[in-house]
Amino acid sequence: MLLSYWYCDLFPLFKERGCRTVLVENQTYHSKVYADYLKEWFVLSMDSISATAAAVEFLAERGCRRIALIHNDIEEKSHPVLKGYKSGLLKCGLKYAAWLDTLNTASETITGAIADFYKKNNFDALLLDPYLVFRLRTQHSLNYCLGLPENVKIMASDEISYNRRAFPSLSSTEFPYEEIGRIAAQCLLNDEFKPGGNLQRQNH
Repeated sequence: MLLSYWYCDLFPLFKERGCRTVLVENQTYHSKVYADYLKEWFVLSMDSISATAAAVEFLAERGCRRIALIHNDIEEKSHPVLKGYKSGLLKCGLKYAAWLDTLNTASETITGAIADFYKKNNFDALLLDPYLVFRLRTQHSLNYCLGLPENVKIMASDEISYNRRAFPSLSSTEFPYEEIGRIAAQCLLNDEFKPGGNLQRQNH
């Protein structure tokens, strides 16, 4: 069982050995690049596009009108989080849009980069890549650590255990990882492995 395309360098090895393989992916362009492998595997697609759009709607329903996005590696136009963000704004009739890609931002400068991003864009809500929180000290409030005013609402684009240790705990979009794991295990343990794909599930 593989979680994301991080393991793409090993795909030829799995194919050569005839491994039963389940890949959990999140709707990125990689599915086209590795189509020859995926047609022989079972693919579980996390519906990141719909989940991100729902997160934007959630914030808009609570009065937020300037919702920004900060994420790692969203330069690719087909990135599911960026696509979902734009889709959510369109559905809510919000014309404001601003996003920051932190891929090449060093840990020691991430707070300054986010603070500058706020000064330039003055948003009232933020959809955040939760793994950025790993790079910060959170003895103070998360807003303080990110260089944001306390009235800016923050929501993470994925639920990880570290979110609950932030202060205050970080509201997040939740994916059913336990269910995904059970489905993957069932596919691998079936007497007859049947490749399939694109079973999209998400919780909000």
